[in-house]
Amino acid sequence: MIKLFPITNSLPQNYEKWLENYELKGWNLKAILLGGWIHYFAKEESRKIRYCYDYHGKKKKDYETIFIDAGWELVNYSLGAYTWRIKYDKERPEAFSDNISIIGRNNRLLALILVCLIPYLITIILAAKVYIEGKSLGFVGPLIIIATFLLYVSLIGGLINSNRKNRKTIKM
Repeated sequence: MIKLFPITNSLPQNYEKWLENYELKGWNLKAILLGGWIHYFAKEESRKIRYCYDYHGKKKKDYETIFIDAGWELVNYSLGAYTWRIKYDKERPEAFSDNISIIGRNNRLLALILVCLIPYLITIILAAKVYIEGKSLGFVGPLIIIATFLLYVSLIGGLINSNRKNRKTIKM
């Protein structure tokens, strides 16, 4: 079975749970292709698998060694993003040792999203220029712009909200 990246589950914790739910249903992840947009699952046995999604920008050998030494399997590395998994029986293992690490992961993703906003904003400006000049964008152009804007807002808001929740539990 081939599934496209779940844009509605694009916050790391939601994406991880999305993958884990397929594993519980017996759809085992075999490959992540095209920069993470396509997921290939095969129907096999139900498994309790913990997934971890983390963004670092650059490949880091020390970081990989820490996960591998702890028993995690590297499922995919693409465009600076790592996807890890580990099988478990009882309690779902945590990939991050503390909330500060989760906040760090979220901040790295926020920085990436903000950098990606630059070409998006340029696109909006160019589309507005075309519209002002009286040329038609059709109805698909504005829909794509609005949908992309809502995706960015939900991602940024979700990551900021996650950081707030994690900061509240940090003991100073």
